[in-house]
Amino acid sequence: MLRRLGVSQEAIDEMDARGSGAEFDGRESAALAFAEAMTLHPRAVPEEVWRGMNACFDDGEIVEIAAVVAVFNGFNRFNDALEVEVTT
Repeated sequence: MLRRLGVSQEAIDEMDARGSGAEFDGRESAALAFAEAMTLHPRAVPEEVWRGMNACFDDGEIVEIAAVVAVFNGFNRFNDALEVEVTT
């Protein structure tokens, strides 16, 4: 997915290794941290993640980002439950 959005393979590898990417600006980094926190701990998004989101986005944008994360998490759960094979 990130490759289709124009993110380099190097940036993806760096995200895997460090949890973030040097090629991402503050807004992108905040959104990625929120998406990861929402995915791993949906009932306990850390306060520092919320501070980053509030510094970069207004309430409407945060709701929109949360909705997108929720939809993709739902797709992943659906595909995992049905053992859908990922294709590239």
